[in-house]
Amino acid sequence: MKIEKFGALSNDRKEVVLPEIVNRVFAICKNDSRFPLKIKIEEVESEILNLNEKIKKQESLIEKSKNIRRDLDKRKNILEAYNYELREKILESLGSEM
Repeated sequence: MKIEKFGALSNDRKEVVLPEIVNRVFAICKNDSRFPLKIKIEEVESEILNLNEKIKKQESLIEKSKNIRRDLDKRKNILEAYNYELREKILESLGSEM
């Protein structure tokens, strides 16, 4: 039996609430002109945005490379099958079998 206190936050809820609190604190600090690290926070946020854009581009490139790899594998399999058939025909025409 699990006992919970009324009004107490469970561990799952604490994990959800903490980022919200941190985000609100940073939002207040960014809007306060007297906050000494306001410029630093803006620089860090700008860097985070740049890094997120780079990550998106890299993920896009990875996805494109996966698609290219799949296409090349398909082409390779088709060519291998075609080569096998050609070898078989050539050997048959020479009177041999594979």
